[in-house]
Amino acid sequence: MAGTLTLYSDEPLLDIDRKIIGKRVVVNGVADASDGSFPALTLKKLNGYLQPVITNPGSVAPTDNYDIKIYHPSDSTADITGNTLADRDTANTEIGAVTISGSATPTYLNGNYSLGITGNSVNSATLQIIMEILAVTR
Repeated sequence: MAGTLTLYSDEPLLDIDRKIIGKRVVVNGVADASDGSFPALTLKKLNGYLQPVITNPGSVAPTDNYDIKIYHPSDSTADITGNTLADRDTANTEIGAVTISGSATPTYLNGNYSLGITGNSVNSATLQIIMEILAVTR
């Protein structure tokens, strides 16, 4: 069976007063059953500040230190997280905050981005990626 990355949820992110302050994007993945690869997934119309990203390995965990990258719309090799999501763990939920010069910094997104997963060789491995994107306020 071919691997999949699926946009599971793209829902409003609400504050305590139930006002929309952004959106939560949840991606579920299952690696290819024969070679452990994941296809790329286009995340459309992202606009706002990317907060720390949560990664959850599934019951069939990916290879230790697998990598997640979110590629900029104008450059398919530029990882907008600055390798923050590299070397993900196979046993624990992890939070990766985009870091610039040693400081956690929300990254501004505006457009369609490509999500890629590399470094996995476990057939049928599963995982979940949760991204919260805060809206730009005026």
